[in-house]
Amino acid sequence: MEKTIPKAGNCLTSRKLLEEDGHILWAWREKPLIPSDSGWRFLSDKDTQATINPEESFVMVAIEEIFNIEPLVTGIYWYPVGADFQFYDYAGDKHFVYNDTLERVELAHRFNDLPTTSPKFQQHFPNYQRPQVVSDSQRTQLVANLPTNEELIARAEERDAMVKQSQAAFSTNASAIDQTTSHLSVADLKLLADAKKEVSDLVEIWQKALKTLPTTNDQYVMTGLLLGYLANRNAEVPLEWATRRNLIVNIFYDKFHIAQEQIKQFIATYEQRRDNPEYLAELQIIRYGKAMYEWYWQHDNQLIADQFSQLLNHYRES
Repeated sequence: MEKTIPKAGNCLTSRKLLEEDGHILWAWREKPLIPSDSGWRFLSDKDTQATINPEESFVMVAIEEIFNIEPLVTGIYWYPVGADFQFYDYAGDKHFVYNDTLERVELAHRFNDLPTTSPKFQQHFPNYQRPQVVSDSQRTQLVANLPTNEELIARAEERDAMVKQSQAAFSTNASAIDQTTSHLSVADLKLLADAKKEVSDLVEIWQKALKTLPTTNDQYVMTGLLLGYLANRNAEVPLEWATRRNLIVNIFYDKFHIAQEQIKQFIATYEQRRDNPEYLAELQIIRYGKAMYEWYWQHDNQLIADQFSQLLNHYRES
C-alpha cells in the first residue's frame, strides 16, 4: 500500500478530524478551489451540525496529514471529482463504500489502477474520461478530469429529477427505489452528520438492551422506531425523504452489517401500511419512535431502553 503520494496537494477537513483524534466518516471530492487544492473534503465521526461552522470548522491542510490519520485514503485519492464515499471499520475490516449504494470502493493506489471498466465505477462516474498523460511527472500531479459548469448544472438537474422520481415510486413499489441519490452538498452533510449522531446514540441504547444481535423481527421493529423518530425530527430539522431512508439503511449496515435491500424492504412495508388502520402494529411502533424523539432530548435513556425492551418482548410473543 502506498503511504504517500508525491505532490498530492491540499484538502479541506474538519477540525474535529485533526484535533480530537476522530475517525474519518465521509470523504468526497469537489472541484478544486485553487490549483493546489486536490478537491478532497473530509468529515469525522465526531462532527455534528453544531460543530461544523462554515467559517471556522474547516481548515485546508496538506492531504498527507489525512494519509497519516487513515492510510487507506491513498487508495481513493485518484478517484475523480464527484466521488462521494463513507468509511467503515467493521470488526477490523476497514474499507470505503459508495455513499448511495454502500458498495465497497475498489482501492487504486496509482492513477492507472482506477477501475474505470468496472460497472460500479461506470455507474457513479458515467461521464468520466481518462485525461491524457504524456509523462510520469504529469501522471504524478494529475488530479482528475474536471467537469465544465454546464456539465455540473446538467448533472444536478438530472439528479434532482431522479430523486423526485424515486420518492414518487417508493410508496407503491419497493423495487422502484432509486439506487442513485444526489451527491450531498456541504450544508446537507452538516444536517446529515447531526442526524446520524442522534440515530447512532439511539441505536447504541437499544444495543445495550438487546445484548445480542437483533433478529429479523427485531430489525423490523427497530426500522419502524427509526422512521417514527426521524418523522418527529423532520418537523424541526427537515431532511429529504431519500436522505432519511439512506440514514436508516446505513446505520443498520454500520452497526450490524445488515444488507441494505432487507432494510429498504422493511421501510417500503411501513410506507405501505403506516396510514392503514388495519395495521395497528406498524402504527404503534412508529408512534413509539416519535415518542423516543422526545425522550432522547429529555436525556431519558433509561425510559428509551425500558420501552424498547417491552416493545420487542411484546412483538416476539405475538
